[in-house]
Amino acid sequence: MLTINHIKRRYLTNLRFCVFITAVLMTSCIDQTVIDKAKEYNEIRDTLPTETIFNFKISYSENGNIKFILEGEKAINWAHKKEMEFPEGFFVTFYEPDMSKRSTLRADYGINNEEKKIMIANDNVVLVNFKTEEVLNTDELIWDQNKKLIYSEKFVKITTKDDVIYGNKGFESDETFDVWTIKKPSGDFLINEDE
Repeated sequence: MLTINHIKRRYLTNLRFCVFITAVLMTSCIDQTVIDKAKEYNEIRDTLPTETIFNFKISYSENGNIKFILEGEKAINWAHKKEMEFPEGFFVTFYEPDMSKRSTLRADYGINNEEKKIMIANDNVVLVNFKTEEVLNTDELIWDQNKKLIYSEKFVKITTKDDVIYGNKGFESDETFDVWTIKKPSGDFLINEDE
């Protein structure tokens, strides 16, 4: 004979089993949905910048000496690519240890890969060396900080005190723009016959 307590226990056991099965089924559905949403979120997140900085001025120093100051209207940090982009251009001033200006670099666009330590300047690139009074104009300039080189594979124009020299296949220089080599040079040169 079944008593009320037996019926209640059976009912509760069946109810617990049904709740358990329902929870398992719902959890597996929710988990897959959650996983899909998380993947979608991560894909979207990886295409978004980590931060955007406006009207910035960044100083870089070594051993207490300022090496250069980087300025610009807008910088976008892409953490997942380890890059900082300068879509509205940038201006860099390089300094000697005595804080005198050594050179300046400006461009209408730039990107700096922090992991590879390579900065690429594009569009209306102008590099000025105050010591040698030389000016470089090009559409692309690459600064490899590991190799301590600046170079370009694009057309370049270098204006010195006496000459204007064109490089049809680019140029290569030390990172201070003191010693450089021009590829496929052309131009008008002043030749001193006394030397």
